[in-house]
Amino acid sequence: MAGIKVTGLEQLRARTAALSKMAAEEALIAAENAAASLIRDSQRTAAPVGPTGKLRRSIRIFKGRVKSLVAGGRTTAVARILIGPEKKTGYYGFFREKGRKGFLVKAKKAKMLHWTKDGRDIFARRARVGPQPARPWAAPATAGIEQAAFEAGTAAFDAIIRKYSI
Repeated sequence: MAGIKVTGLEQLRARTAALSKMAAEEALIAAENAAASLIRDSQRTAAPVGPTGKLRRSIRIFKGRVKSLVAGGRTTAVARILIGPEKKTGYYGFFREKGRKGFLVKAKKAKMLHWTKDGRDIFARRARVGPQPARPWAAPATAGIEQAAFEAGTAAFDAIIRKYSI
């Protein structure tokens, strides 16, 4: 039997580990995207449409890495996905969903507040804004979709894993 010396085995092992880590990460990202897209589309369909339509257009998927966990001796990042209206343009979606209590508005820069109601000018030092009842739209839209989102995420995950399997 002739002796054969194989070189580069450690580099091959490192490349294989990197490839499997890349495949796993790509599969997780694909699963997250598929599930989050399904939920986002459901919320967009259920969002109330106002005169500007900003609430519906502002529903987005926000991603971030928030914590580190120790899993199997390695430290891995956990993804945090939030789906909902942007703060800048769709903040009032929260008030539609949860409601709000009434509050008092006082004049700060002038002595009186001024607004027009039914063609009449109204002046007042303060005005009471009444409470707004909750009119849920996001929670009912996502209530029955968890299983479908899970299945979409699983299908996307399996597709990426099949792509990398030999």
